[in-house]
Amino acid sequence: MTDHKERVFATIIFEGDDKKIASVMEEVRARLAGIEQQFEITAHAPPRIFTPQEIEDRFVNLYLAAQKYQAKFSKKFDVALQIDPRLLYITTISAFDDIERYKAYHLERPYRDRSDAVKRSAFLTKWLCKIGAFQTRFDLEELTFEQILDPKNLNAKPALANITFAIKVSLAHITIDCKKTRVALSTEAEFHLSYDLLYRRVNEDALLATYQKVMDLARDNPIVISK
Repeated sequence: MTDHKERVFATIIFEGDDKKIASVMEEVRARLAGIEQQFEITAHAPPRIFTPQEIEDRFVNLYLAAQKYQAKFSKKFDVALQIDPRLLYITTISAFDDIERYKAYHLERPYRDRSDAVKRSAFLTKWLCKIGAFQTRFDLEELTFEQILDPKNLNAKPALANITFAIKVSLAHITIDCKKTRVALSTEAEFHLSYDLLYRRVNEDALLATYQKVMDLARDNPIVISK
């Protein structure tokens, strides 16, 4: 993973306009020919911390997890739930863009130092809830206005699919980092967090604090001392 790599950067300064960039980059590539390590040359901006392949791998893992969750959720609540892979891909990019910015700003060596599960959980929850790749499937043309307003057709549970999936994915990351068999919220705690994510403005700072507490509790680190 990129998080564990040590990388060295070289800044190339030359005099000339943008039209000369291509020729300069070609010369640099020629001079680096034969070097065993992989290298990346970019103009105007430093290389990204996460490569396109790494983002794609994370999307594939998230999509496979979403498919499994879709089947369970649809069966449990008897709703026609579908995944929009385009929205899930945008979710992946957005979450890891946030993680990348966090690493670049807060970590001394962002290409080597690993972002922990708390950061991944917070930003994945933020974007999974914000973009909402899970959608309910029905045809408005087949329903009358009265049917749309029928209480039995106004089940709010499908609206929670993106939120509950975000929580499950985040706790899976924490489970792995804590080296536990399973880390889960109590029914009441998950209800309160789901309610906050659905009805309140919960930003990434609040999510970072929330998942840090979950991590501490999972690792048996005391967060309250009472006498």
